[in-house]
Amino acid sequence: MKKIIVVGRSGTGKSTFSMKLREITNINVYHLDNIFWRADKSQVSRDEFDEKLKEILNKKEWIIDGDYSRTYEERFQSCDTIFFFDLPLSDSLQGIESRIGNKREDLPWTEEEFDEEFKEYIINWDEETAPKLRNLIAKYKDKKNIIVFSSRKESEDYLLSLENETKNKRITSDSVRKLVKTVGDKAGIEHAHPHRYRVTRITVLLKRDMKLEEVQVISGHSSI
Repeated sequence: MKKIIVVGRSGTGKSTFSMKLREITNINVYHLDNIFWRADKSQVSRDEFDEKLKEILNKKEWIIDGDYSRTYEERFQSCDTIFFFDLPLSDSLQGIESRIGNKREDLPWTEEEFDEEFKEYIINWDEETAPKLRNLIAKYKDKKNIIVFSSRKESEDYLLSLENETKNKRITSDSVRKLVKTVGDKAGIEHAHPHRYRVTRITVLLKRDMKLEEVQVISGHSSI
């Protein structure tokens, strides 16, 4: 999971989810609203938006937050994972209301009211935009990792599960030995083993006149 898009109706929690996902995965988030809108509420040109999106898509990893149906197909083709927030209209409206007056990372200004034109867009989303999104999800269901949330709790449970899974991944001594052997084989080094390189490191440190006690701490040996 390196190239991620988060889509769905506005107000469903996409941006909050994306930022929490960033904390767990250490993958940068790109909010499409910050690309499309300027701080004075004017819009960038279509060409400028497309160019900036292309720059992001060419990166090795990313989380792209935002609906912007015109670019669905391009993002679907480039991503490996799709999170679809398929929440009810009531949840979306409530979400928009709750963020009025709050400064946010995902928008270059603070919303002071629920714009009527924006509200109409949200209400009509199921009829005007959702069919295109659902068709693409059906088209890519066997090619991409697709996760659909029907409630905020589902998205929160997913993040909790992912966080626990990440915390439980530890580097074992066996995995280190296998990694060193693999690298050694590729380099043409016979009998590559972590202990061999630890002994070499100790020798080098001692030759550099490092204090014996310090070498013991670094090497993990109680005695040398």
